[in-house]
Amino acid sequence: MMTLETKNKTADQFAYSHISKLKEISEPLRPFGITYFCYNKFVGKDKTMILCPRLPKFREQFGYSLDREVVEPQLDQIHQHKEFLFWQHYDPGNPVLEHLREDNINHGLTLFRKLEEDIYESFHFATTNDNEQIQNYYFSNLSLLNLFSDYFVDRMSDIIDHQAPGKLIQIKNPLL
Repeated sequence: MMTLETKNKTADQFAYSHISKLKEISEPLRPFGITYFCYNKFVGKDKTMILCPRLPKFREQFGYSLDREVVEPQLDQIHQHKEFLFWQHYDPGNPVLEHLREDNINHGLTLFRKLEEDIYESFHFATTNDNEQIQNYYFSNLSLLNLFSDYFVDRMSDIIDHQAPGKLIQIKNPLL
């Protein structure tokens, strides 16, 4: 029987194997100043899929200890029926946000979507620490970012299908 840690490492290896495709698909965002893109899928209260170019570095620094802390705020936003959220990394008390800021990832926008009961997606767009004016671009181009999200889902549909085993990370402390 596979342990929780082994299952999560299997899901991470699956995600790692698709980082180059994620980078390729998100390349058209770069001319607009968007230098970072990440995708999450949430299934129920205790499973998530993370496709992120920084995932290996994140795991190296934090392991699985912060999965719940990363996922829970996103689900809170979804449950409040938010469609998007602007974010910046000025909170030195948050180790995840501080980690991103140290890697020059900042001034982000997250789009949220509900696919069906207890299945949600989030699409994270960000730029560099010094590109504060990008939030005007985000706000003026929400429809284009949603269109990009549709494009991403279409191009990655086989990869982000959560029905296949080995793709979802089990959150150690399920959300209430």
